[in-house]
Amino acid sequence: MRRVFAFVTLCWLVWTALSACSPDQQTQATAAPEALASEATPEPADPSVGDTQHPAAQAVIRYLEARVRADADTMRELTCAAEESRVVTLALSFQGRDAKLLETKCGYADEERVVCQGGISASYQGEVRTFDLPNYRVVLEDGTWRVCGEAQ
Repeated sequence: MRRVFAFVTLCWLVWTALSACSPDQQTQATAAPEALASEATPEPADPSVGDTQHPAAQAVIRYLEARVRADADTMRELTCAAEESRVVTLALSFQGRDAKLLETKCGYADEERVVCQGGISASYQGEVRTFDLPNYRVVLEDGTWRVCGEAQ
């Protein structure tokens, strides 16, 4: 079981590092690791991220809060059907890692995309690492906005 967890964690770290190389990534995490997930409450108007009060942006914030808590049940509720099979893997990537959201803001950009700024800090083998947040693809399923993977 430890080998599976280590493999999943390693895959996620490689995937995150490669995602950070994308020219579309314009986010930068600058907060101290002690920033709390509760500080991720969206603010009304932020032109750098779009409409932070839109239900799609709120869904992404709730998804990220669940992810740093490794709360697979809440993540599943907020994930589209096409991505549901990845929920457990994504939740496990931060389980027991003292993960926290850092200065997180997300805003509705268009019909399919929520733009996020900030990051996630997590402890791996005693070292705190910070990951920039990507932008997220969102879909409206059964009248509810759901996260459906990362956006380009």
